[in-house]
Amino acid sequence: MGIIDNVISRLADKLGATIQGREHRQGFRDYLDKGGSYSVESEMCESLADLVTMFSAIPISGENERARWLDSVADRVVRDKLRPTVAAAFLTGDCVVVPSWNGRNVQNLVVSSDEFEVLGTCGDEITAMAYVVDRWEKRAGEVYTLMQAVELVPYSTDSGDAMANRYRMFVSRNGYILPLSDFPHWADCYEEEWHIPNVDRLLIGRMRSHVIDPADLNAVKGAPICFGASEPIREIRYLLDQMHNEFGFSEKAILASKRLFVKEWENGNQVIRFPKGKDRLFMALADSGGEPKIEEWAPDIRYLAYLEAIDKQEKLVERAVGVSSGIISTPNDMNYQNVDNVRKSQQKTMGFVDTARGYAEQCITDLVYAWDVLANYYGITPIGTYEVTFDWSNEYVETFADHQNAIIAGINVGAMDAVDYRMFVTDENPEEARRRVDEIRVARGASAELDVMEAE
Repeated sequence: MGIIDNVISRLADKLGATIQGREHRQGFRDYLDKGGSYSVESEMCESLADLVTMFSAIPISGENERARWLDSVADRVVRDKLRPTVAAAFLTGDCVVVPSWNGRNVQNLVVSSDEFEVLGTCGDEITAMAYVVDRWEKRAGEVYTLMQAVELVPYSTDSGDAMANRYRMFVSRNGYILPLSDFPHWADCYEEEWHIPNVDRLLIGRMRSHVIDPADLNAVKGAPICFGASEPIREIRYLLDQMHNEFGFSEKAILASKRLFVKEWENGNQVIRFPKGKDRLFMALADSGGEPKIEEWAPDIRYLAYLEAIDKQEKLVERAVGVSSGIISTPNDMNYQNVDNVRKSQQKTMGFVDTARGYAEQCITDLVYAWDVLANYYGITPIGTYEVTFDWSNEYVETFADHQNAIIAGINVGAMDAVDYRMFVTDENPEEARRRVDEIRVARGASAELDVMEAE
């Protein structure tokens, strides 16, 4: 993270720009330990990212090729990029998704707060930024970093003045900025500078954490969601280390009388020979005489005590983040009778998820705008109208039976019909569900007529 800050700072100096805002100072962090150790922050953030994105869809509708193309891009992003984007925003406080066209398909680069800096703003809107695209370690101690600067600038066209996104590529070698042309394997994939005109914003999607840093309420970047949970996270790591150590100390040891250890001379040095075949053997200094004896020593492990202490600290982490217990800790009560009781017990989590989804919707809305601009600029599909909808799932608090009962109650009062029920059960679209309902009604009608004829 320090290396990235350094190279982007060098790039900002070269561009004559100033990095906006300051870094949020968190007392203790462990998310970078993932991959080599257990990370409380990663578990917390990824668990909440799962709740925000689970079983959700963002369909884009329209009777034209542009709408169908945008819908296919959105499907891939929701499947491959949405969860990592949300998790990165929770972990680092901020995240941007930068789309580009490579001649074959749209690439959406997810960039966490650690790897981009804001170079210009207009209110809460980012108007200029620099970020890391790729890194290459040629050899130990020789690191090359590919960076891109993008900004919203005035641009003159044949039809008049407009705004454009200006893109510029740079390479850093151990902190020194070099021209892109010196690196053919990157220069073959990118131009040094280009513009995309007729825009009104940066062509990025931004997912920002909604957590507050009391020291900087108007911060340019968001704060990590575990910003206020440093102490309980540090305590969890300490308890896990202590529990591991206690497991090691609890291995069976042997206490043997001192007379069983034989002193011999070897190469001019006095050595003590242990009794053969004994593991973890210790000399008992106090020997009561009589026959030499061997005793075992294996202290009890305070396993449950450690688990309870860790669970208590995990609940403190959840409270600091602003969610209900049960995300990473043991749920308080699993004997919920219905969805209303579940909702009451999960009110804080539901509030957190709803707020995060609001930020995610803005991120996706801006991305769809960016994809549409790219399609116009590169002539990917003909221009067409489209409509974006957000289909978020609440299955983390609602069971199948709860939803089913709600639909049946709606049918009984005339607010819903069999088509709604079939769409819920089979996940069919409205046209297919209605066709199948009509077929079933016709078949049942024919069966009823046949029963009447047989009865007569």
